[in-house]
Amino acid sequence: MKKIKQKYFIKNKKAVSQIISWVLLIGLTISIAIFVTKWTLDQAKQTTEGVTKLVTEDVRCSSVALNAVRDCSNENSILLKISNKGTLTIRGLIIRKYSGTQVQKIEESIEILPQQTTDLNIGTNYDKIEIIPKIKVDKEEIGCSDRIISLTQELLIC
Repeated sequence: MKKIKQKYFIKNKKAVSQIISWVLLIGLTISIAIFVTKWTLDQAKQTTEGVTKLVTEDVRCSSVALNAVRDCSNENSILLKISNKGTLTIRGLIIRKYSGTQVQKIEESIEILPQQTTDLNIGTNYDKIEIIPKIKVDKEEIGCSDRIISLTQELLIC
């Protein structure tokens, strides 16, 4: 009779360890599923915010129109008449000046209201000048690089 009780006890012990292993396996699977779900939701949120920001900037930049013409009244330096032909206020300009292999980048804090013109003194002789308008989108200034103006040496000569 004692042998039967021992066998029954050993058999029950194996069943308990199998149940524990299944519980642990299911618990681990649920934990991994929760972690992956949270990570996926965070990634989706970041991607959505990034795309929304890019689309907003792109739509706003489509309302920017800038024109630059050389004013030949001063032959010693390059004076440009910058006109805002768009519907948004330009909050600044990023100016790149090319001279040979050298590139000089300047950020100009200037406000040009829609349909207004302002003078901008660039300096002396350059091979090429690029002007990128900056606008304000949601309290942040962004450069509208797709609205760049390039003035080559031929256009800068009076």
